[in-house]
Amino acid sequence: MPTWATGNNPPVAQRGFTLLEMLVVILLIGIAAGLLGLGVRQGLQVAKERRGGGGGVGGRGGPRRGVCPTRAAPGGPGGWG
Repeated sequence: MPTWATGNNPPVAQRGFTLLEMLVVILLIGIAAGLLGLGVRQGLQVAKERRGGGGGVGGRGGPRRGVCPTRAAPGGPGGWG
């Protein structure tokens, strides 16, 4: 029979973690992951701005091909009709 079976608390090595300790660790991991995600997102945005990417195919800026905002579509206001 173990010596701690007489009603004393078990040694720390055999107790394990409490629920509160586990929740604190999970909370700290979540905060660290969130901060890391924000840093990565900002880094990607800065890199995108440096290379001149603004959207479109291949990350190139400027308007999409085939779109001319000053001309109406053929067929009148109803579309390509």
